[in-house]
Amino acid sequence: QRGRGPAELGALLDELCAGLGPGGGPVFVHAGLRPDRLWCDPTGAASFTGWHQGGVGDRHVDLAAAAALATELYGPALVAPLFDAYGLDDIDLRRLDSHQLLVHLLT
Repeated sequence: QRGRGPAELGALLDELCAGLGPGGGPVFVHAGLRPDRLWCDPTGAASFTGWHQGGVGDRHVDLAAAAALATELYGPALVAPLFDAYGLDDIDLRRLDSHQLLVHLLT
């Protein structure tokens, strides 16, 4: 998305969202993932804090934010294993692209 202006990114987001159907059922989403809200314990388990912005929404909101967070903290090589661990059958790639663009625009 680098090198594109906000208007061009907004138009791309409109185009991506135009083809989205209702998607999977709503889930509880964090909607505020940031590095200071991620806690990793020595066993390798990860926990998220700061759930005050949480609510019901599209799972791809948190998946997109988690991908951005993983990239920021550890580099892009961690994103594919993250999605694989989540379960690729539960991810709509077009919906994920839309939400990743939205995360990019909002950060």
